[in-house]
Amino acid sequence: MTDLKITKDNNNICVYERLNDDCIRLLHMYGKNPVCVVPDMLDGMRVTELAEYCFSFKSMPEKLKTELGIDDILRPDMTELCDDYIERVILPDGMQKIGRLCFYNCSRLSVLELPSDICDVDGDAFMNCTKLYMLVMRGSPKDKSCLKQILSQISTLVRVRWADSDGNAIAQACFFEYDQTYDEIGPAHIFKLNMNGEGFRARQAFMDRVFVWKQYDEIFSEAQESEDDLLDMAFYRLIYAYDLSKEARQQFLEYIVNHKKRLSELIIRKRDSGLLQSFLELKDGEENFIADVLAVTDMLALAAQDEWSEGSVILHRFKKENLSVSRKRRFEF
Repeated sequence: MTDLKITKDNNNICVYERLNDDCIRLLHMYGKNPVCVVPDMLDGMRVTELAEYCFSFKSMPEKLKTELGIDDILRPDMTELCDDYIERVILPDGMQKIGRLCFYNCSRLSVLELPSDICDVDGDAFMNCTKLYMLVMRGSPKDKSCLKQILSQISTLVRVRWADSDGNAIAQACFFEYDQTYDEIGPAHIFKLNMNGEGFRARQAFMDRVFVWKQYDEIFSEAQESEDDLLDMAFYRLIYAYDLSKEARQQFLEYIVNHKKRLSELIIRKRDSGLLQSFLELKDGEENFIADVLAVTDMLALAAQDEWSEGSVILHRFKKENLSVSRKRRFEF
């Protein structure tokens, strides 16, 4: 049997192997929560790698499980952290490598949080992660990162949010879904790979492993994606405005203004007071609020229909403080 080690606490059982005197590779985890927090240290050594199939049942076949005596220490409230059980995974600072097929068949995994300075992401690490919609990168958008490696493995729509050490969002980008097709171009079964969709172009907006916002913003004018996806891209670029040029800001503002009604519906549906406040604070080039009286009135009706009292309070306060015309002014001639 391979020289594997097991460590356990009240929340998790971890199976690992040593890489050297200071670093280990995590092979598999058991726990009691679909939100999996990978420890930064085990038995005094740093967790620096995730093994092949780490979050897949393939990592722990029954024979190996029996040899390690997992069933003897597994508590009734614990289960394997793999496949369709896990929904969110948080990787520690100091993680250096994500192994091949690491998240294979994690069909309910929706959010992955990781340090941006991971060095290596092996092939097919996210195979069949069909619901992965958010990557949270801990670090600055101006730093070199593993993001391009990860995005090259995810062709479905995915959002990337950069956050500081306290979890505060710094920037966010939306990478649209794209299609890959093959055309036969010769009798010897020679095929040409075609990439369809601006999502592929957005995934190429890197230089020396650093994300290039100018290149990313330029795809907007050519994008043929859905109204909701384009609103997602435009809205988050405006509210975080990281490295946002004047020209790019104007194109996003114009789109928001022309699709204000739909954006209002999406914000109310999410029932997110932070997003609502960010929308209400948006101003055009002349310092006028994007949310005018008509828009706020429509949003109040939607909030009432959705029974979102917190949103109604925010909207009423904004309308009173910023959009009301005083009685004195109303009757001036």
